[in-house]
Amino acid sequence: MLSLILPAYNGSKYVRNSLSLIQQRFLEEGVLYEVVVIDDGSEDAHVTKQICEDAGALFYGLTKNQGKGAAVKAGVSRAKGDVIIFTDVDLPFGAEPVLSMYNTLKYEQSAVCIGDRNLPESVYYSEIPKVRKAAGFAFSRFISLFILKGHYDTQCGLKGFKRNAAKSIFSRVSISGFAFDVEVLLIARRLNLHVLTIPVNFVSSQPGLSSALLQNAVNMLVDLITIKGNDLLKKYHKKHAS
Repeated sequence: MLSLILPAYNGSKYVRNSLSLIQQRFLEEGVLYEVVVIDDGSEDAHVTKQICEDAGALFYGLTKNQGKGAAVKAGVSRAKGDVIIFTDVDLPFGAEPVLSMYNTLKYEQSAVCIGDRNLPESVYYSEIPKVRKAAGFAFSRFISLFILKGHYDTQCGLKGFKRNAAKSIFSRVSISGFAFDVEVLLIARRLNLHVLTIPVNFVSSQPGLSSALLQNAVNMLVDLITIKGNDLLKKYHKKHAS
């Protein structure tokens, strides 16, 4: 079974259409699934909850806003699927790459699979504002130079795991904000889990997301320093992890 986790913050305007699209495509493909919507202390949580109940999706609300990392971690702890995938509540890449990722994790040996906007087959960066593109490039360069050497697209909002890998990784995650993606992939590396990448095509983007990322730049920098410190102290290594 597939568990699809959708972290949401004031996302009621996206949930109904996203759940409808998921239901249509997953039923067409004969996929056994559950959708777990985690509301991150939103003002419209009651609306999101009602939409989920009407659509047969699971809903869990955090009592206060804690960050995307905290929401995804809460979703993973409640997921029952053999494959666990999370993406943004507005389905920025649509349903197709979720299905592709599910099949990849179901039939391949790799325990982790992530979307990568940098792959030649991906269609993404030509569709987004220049400011967001520049910020994303600078962030990725910083990560590859100082924390997670390689070419991972750490901030792509589509990541999936086999169940045991998800539970092992997220039991070690400590970052609640946007930088949690970096921590997730660094932990996967320290646990010697192979990471596959798949292409993604841009479909939609939440208004204001670029400015939100810029506004959280300082917090993200603090989180990255924390991640680097944890790694130097070997807190993510298998023999030291709790």
